[in-house]
Amino acid sequence: MSLPRIFLQLDTIIAWQLARKSPIPDPIELALLAESAGAAGVAVSYRSEAKQLLKREVSLLSQVAHGPLMLELPAGQEALRTAFEVKPQVAVITGDSVGSSPLESYNVLGLKEQLRSFLQNLKDAEVPAAVLIEPDLEQLKALYRLAVPMVVLNTRRLAEAQSDEALSEALSSFADAVKSAQRFGMEIAVSGSLSPREIRLLAPMEEIKSFIIGHYFWSRSLAIGLKETLAEIKTALIEGPWR
Repeated sequence: MSLPRIFLQLDTIIAWQLARKSPIPDPIELALLAESAGAAGVAVSYRSEAKQLLKREVSLLSQVAHGPLMLELPAGQEALRTAFEVKPQVAVITGDSVGSSPLESYNVLGLKEQLRSFLQNLKDAEVPAAVLIEPDLEQLKALYRLAVPMVVLNTRRLAEAQSDEALSEALSSFADAVKSAQRFGMEIAVSGSLSPREIRLLAPMEEIKSFIIGHYFWSRSLAIGLKETLAEIKTALIEGPWR
């Protein structure tokens, strides 16, 4: 069995740049180092407060990165123009997020027509699309009706579970969502505050093809290095849950 692809989310690096108003750390350099260490590709989320920086960084990434580039963006005209300019391998549509807070899931049920229009615009520009949603059957059904080929399931609820009961409930719901997405013929990726605990819990779900990992990866890399952190994540995927 081949391992799922690991995409590294660069938002933490860009947040550090913005906080210090500094060109370092350089997300381009780190993305290339991560790819050389074995990452499949990188992901960057569109933030209105950093749109000029992001346009420059994402444009450079699209030119020099060897692996796929995921651009995570809300369904708005400004973000859409960036997707048209950059032409990422995948545009992941998210809910609106404020500042450096984690990405919000898109509410397909409440904003279906807006999403339909946005998806058509991306299709016309030949930009493949995915949508970040909660692991909820009704959201998945609505996404299926829009013929979206790829879904990114938000793992934040799983990551935030503290008690054994809450964790068991969140994991059960997530497993049901993964099975439903597979039944609907969708490619499945996961994202949202992922750490080794969540990665190990999700590892047995072979339907998951990509893990998008951000803050944990860069924080851990400060202590042990990029290559070593990636190796730890791959070990978690291979070994699965602690016994």
